[in-house]
Order: sequence, then C-alpha cells, then structure tokens
Amino acid sequence: QTEITGSSGEMSSTIYITLIFILEIYCSFVLVFPIASVFQERKIWNPSPHLPSLSFHAHIKIYLVNAVWMALTLIGGLILLPKAVVGKLLGKGFAVQREAHFVERTTSAICTYVFLVPTVEIDGIENLPPTSEDGTSPAPVYIANHTSLIDLAVVFLLNKRLKWVSKDSVRYLPGVGLIMTLSEHIFIKRAGKNSKSVSNLYEKSNKAIQSGTPMFFFPQGTRKMDSRLPFKDGAFKIAIENESEIVPVSIN
Repeated sequence: QTEITGSSGEMSSTIYITLIFILEIYCSFVLVFPIASVFQERKIWNPSPHLPSLSFHAHIKIYLVNAVWMALTLIGGLILLPKAVVGKLLGKGFAVQREAHFVERTTSAICTYVFLVPTVEIDGIENLPPTSEDGTSPAPVYIANHTSLIDLAVVFLLNKRLKWVSKDSVRYLPGVGLIMTLSEHIFIKRAGKNSKSVSNLYEKSNKAIQSGTPMFFFPQGTRKMDSRLPFKDGAFKIAIENESEIVPVSIN
C-alpha cells in the first residue's frame, strides 16, 4: 500500500512539473513572437518607394507593442481560464466573453496611449448605431480599411463589444490567441480546402449578429500600406443575410 501511494505521489509530481515547464515555455514565447511581428510590419512598409523606411525607433515600438499586448492578454487569459473551463464543462460555452473583451479593450488602450500615439481622435462616434444585446434586432456589421497593426488597437477605442474574424494561425499566439478564443472570436483558414472554415464563418457571424453582438471586418483581408486592395464580399453577404446596418470606419 505504501509503495502504491508513493508511486502515485511521484506521478502527480511529475505531471505537475511537466505542466509548469510547458506553461513556462508558452509564456517565454511572449518575448520571441513579437520579433516576427516586427519583420512582418517591416515587409509592409519597405516595398514601396512612396513610403519611408521604418526607423530603428519604430522597430522597437512595434516589438514593445506586441510584447506588452501578448503579456497582458496572457495574464488576463490565465486569470479567466478556470472560469471558462468550468463554463465549458457545464455546457455554457466559455462564459467569459465580456471579461475577455474587457481585457482586450484595456490592453488596447495601454498599448495605444503608451507606445503609439498620445491621443486618438474619433470623429462621428455619435453616429454609431446602438446595439440591442437582447437579440431583439440584428447587430450592425462594421467594416474598416486595414494598413497596419495599429488598426487592431485603435478599433477597440470605439468602446463597442465586437467580434472579429481572424486567420486560424493567430489562435496559437501566446496570450493573444488565448484571449481571442475566450472572447469567442471567429478563426478561419485562408488556404487549402477551407469550405468548412468559411461555412463556420457565416454560421458564427450570423449567430453573433442575431444575438446582438456586432461583427467587425477588415474586408481587404490583409494589410498593405501603399495601395488600396479590393474588398472581399463576405462582410456584405453577412450584412444582407441578417438585414444588418453596415457601418464604415476609416482609420487614418
């Protein structure tokens, strides 16, 4: 009996140490993944002769924005995770969408005002339609131009609870992927056989809109600084199907 107990205790200790090790590795990626974001942003700026090259200072700012964004969303996500797991086990979904959105909005404000710009002007915010979260009327569909990672931060300053559509690989980013999963944003595969993914996009978008949560789309699908990319029609199809108002947002 003593040997069995000892063996069980050693197994529990091994599992605990392994889980802690995995968590440490996951958290350490917060310092690594932002490097890729720097190169990605640099690639958007550099091809065009009409745009200035990113300065060394700009590279540092991009790294810090991404590192702090990942770190804060990681902390918030880990705090919310136990409640989310319990909600999932009880069949209530993650049940932390509002809290997760608060983490996203707070992180956005910190990253914007500390690292990017001291002030953000929002012209025409009084024109934004009210949303009925009791589901009595379909929520609006927001669309905006997309040129930089800054767009993702400033949109949260509209102070609206929104759902995004993002490429599937984002869910694996430390912190960001966790909080977006808990917020129940929509992930889609861009390449290969993605008919199921597209179907999932329409199904979840319709569900969100009918329940009173607005959808936010960057209909260009990707970022480009030196030219205007054509809009994809997914956002407009969803708006028509749900008889939702389309709200255009211009980010300058």
